[in-house]
Amino acid sequence: MTLWQKINPLSHLTGSFLLKVLRSDTKKVKALKSFRPSESNIPPTIINDFIQNTNILLKYFAQIKEEDVDVNKTIVQSPAGSIFTYTLKDSMDISVTHMERHLKQAKKIMN
Repeated sequence: MTLWQKINPLSHLTGSFLLKVLRSDTKKVKALKSFRPSESNIPPTIINDFIQNTNILLKYFAQIKEEDVDVNKTIVQSPAGSIFTYTLKDSMDISVTHMERHLKQAKKIMN
């Protein structure tokens, strides 16, 4: 754990704020440019890739549970930048919420 992860007083607020934004159906959230996929280069394996990545994530969640990690006290850095930190629990909730958004987007496109 970095010094910033240990001392950042906003870690608990950052995750809560991000979750609130992600869970809102009324606010359109635009991804950072570095996270936006290429619209023209969607591989035919996209569904299988999503399922495979979901299974990998579930294995990590199971490992965290098996090792009895305190997800409320463990602080992690955001992939958006090391200045953003939040609890491992928030990180897990953000991952699931993000995946749910992708599923809603896929359903919308398929209908």
